[in-house]
Amino acid sequence: MKILELNNDRFKVALELFEEGKSFNFYDVDFCLNKENKILEVRTFTNWELRNLTEQNALNEIQHGKEVLNCLLTQSTQFRETTQNYQSRFSVIQNLGNGIVEICYL
Repeated sequence: MKILELNNDRFKVALELFEEGKSFNFYDVDFCLNKENKILEVRTFTNWELRNLTEQNALNEIQHGKEVLNCLLTQSTQFRETTQNYQSRFSVIQNLGNGIVEICYL
């Protein structure tokens, strides 16, 4: 589910689904809970072609994911409370059209 703003019913529904294990997307970053391992997956979509993706580009993408996560944590009490006991795992992913591939992670 793609979210464009945090103060509406769509975001409330996204959070309900998120708590059930579904993902949502906010500013090109997917968020998903891995309840079994207590991990908050923070997956940033990249527009770089794999052959042009440098280490610095990937770090910039991960930094974007961290900034969007921080926005959610400061703006949404429900998101913060839901994720407070989870460790964050940041990754860069690419949509190949017929599937999503994880390129790297921290």
